[in-house]
Amino acid sequence: MSEIRRGAHLKKAALLFCLITLTGAIVMGILAQILLGESLEPDGEQAIERGEWGRKDLPAVASEKLVVFSLNMHYGIGAANDTSARRSEDEITRNLNRIADLASSLEADILVLQEVDFDAERTYGLDQMRYLAHRLNMPYMAACHTWKLRYLPFPYWPPSSHYGQMDSGQAVISRLPLKSNYIRRLPQPESNGMLYNLFYLHRSIQHVVVDVAGRDYDLFNVHLEAFDNANRDVQAVMLRDMVKERRGEYTLMAGDFNSTPPEASLKKNFPDEPHTDMSADRTIATIRELGMREVIEPEMYLRDEKAALTFPAEEANRRLDYIWFSDNLEISDGGVYCCGGVFSDHKPLYAVFVLKP
Repeated sequence: MSEIRRGAHLKKAALLFCLITLTGAIVMGILAQILLGESLEPDGEQAIERGEWGRKDLPAVASEKLVVFSLNMHYGIGAANDTSARRSEDEITRNLNRIADLASSLEADILVLQEVDFDAERTYGLDQMRYLAHRLNMPYMAACHTWKLRYLPFPYWPPSSHYGQMDSGQAVISRLPLKSNYIRRLPQPESNGMLYNLFYLHRSIQHVVVDVAGRDYDLFNVHLEAFDNANRDVQAVMLRDMVKERRGEYTLMAGDFNSTPPEASLKKNFPDEPHTDMSADRTIATIRELGMREVIEPEMYLRDEKAALTFPAEEANRRLDYIWFSDNLEISDGGVYCCGGVFSDHKPLYAVFVLKP
């Protein structure tokens, strides 16, 4: 056999071996998920955690303001995409510390977080909600689990890089008492197919009631669909209707809506995602039917669009993240925080509200 033919046979054999190994790993992952998969809690009230580090004598309100901090924190891995090499434990810890330090510098009372790992192999089993709460000395925590699997075979190759065990979602961390934590699951994209959705996250709306100086504030923590416009439109309608149903006198809504506003100058052909097209997306228009105000109002956005962009953090070209509030709340400051460095693929938002007597 010639060297050329022998080399071709070896390449084919290597490719076949890779395909067999990958197929076997995926099949094992599917079997593990079917036989051992952890089911998420059903819609309804979930527990509120109290950190043992929380001081018992903390006042309900330490000042005449309420500071809200919102961030899709990319589970502490920084700005790089999910398929890059796994980050070290030290790098993840440094990013979490930077998030906590920024929230502390803003004197945040409430953190509204998306993409938080509670117990995942990719982030070394660290409960990131409790880690941040402890570092900030904030005693109240409410978790929303959206991705809970015994085994996740992603990235697909090599199998040694698979995420494995997964427990991730959203979280609210607060210096002020949390009274309830209600979770509503959102539908998965039908276009994914049943097998893909077996491993896909269950995006959810988290509704937390916060005791702010004796008044109930309804806080909605949101992370809508990123990759399927039709599914996100359905989720936006569900969110709008849920807020109508459950909102009280004082209402806040924050998070990653994965959608550009109607007034955005760029809605497709993004430099980092050339195939993403939001030109027909109705998500933000649907949410605006609630009549709530935005920390960055449309006219403010048009006046300085660049300052309102939140993604990707290193070279932002679109706005995906928002804070909304009922019009009986008085805001004194807020927007995209641009001066704290890059520790996620999203930029954080903050809002400072004046607490009236």
